[in-house]
Amino acid sequence: MPHHPIPSWRLLREPSVIAAIGYSRASLRRLVKAGTFPKPVKLGAGQGGAVAWREDDILEWIKARQEGKPWSATAA
Repeated sequence: MPHHPIPSWRLLREPSVIAAIGYSRASLRRLVKAGTFPKPVKLGAGQGGAVAWREDDILEWIKARQEGKPWSATAA
């Protein structure tokens, strides 16, 4: 059986992301659509498939906000 290294980041589901950033679900989705928040990783197939966000992307976004800097998808 091949050995697969465990990534240094975790995946966070939407309720955890909302709790971390303090925004509503609708606001989170608007930020993602505007490109000012990290895009989620698609976990499932189809339109209703599950999504999650990389924890390191969320922490980077929070850090940028604390420093008064804009976050952009190209910087991530």
